Amino acid sequence: MLVLAFQGARSFVHDLHLHFKHANMFSSFLTSVCSSWSL
Repeated sequence: MLVLAFQGARSFVHDLHLHFKHANMFSSFLTSVCSSWSL
């Protein structure tokens, strides 16, 4: 049971990490688009 909870927490943290990575890529993309528009 404890191992199952540990695996679940690990997969949850992994998904969270992927989500934040995508959010960083998206925010940098938005920043580049806004900077190109301001030019």
